[in-house]
Amino acid sequence: MALMGRNLTLDHLEICFSYLTASLASSYDHVNSRSLVVELMTHPGWPLSPGDAGCCHLTGADAFSQSLDRLHELHLLTSYDFAHFLSSRGISIVNFSDL
Repeated sequence: MALMGRNLTLDHLEICFSYLTASLASSYDHVNSRSLVVELMTHPGWPLSPGDAGCCHLTGADAFSQSLDRLHELHLLTSYDFAHFLSSRGISIVNFSDL
């Protein structure tokens, strides 16, 4: 949950990626010669109203579906700063089917 909602920041991403690569480097001598796949699960979008269906038409929109955290994720993931963060570290966004 370190990257969920408003916790999804470039500073937090840097900490997580640094920790991940350091952990792998200590475990594998050849980590730099291989591609590393990391899934960043997000739920970007606009906040729903309590009466909206949300993910399940039976229960309605849950608390996260109604929160401004979704909008925060949307703004960050579509920002120039995020694109630059990825490209400056050699990180590519790929579809699951590309793996």
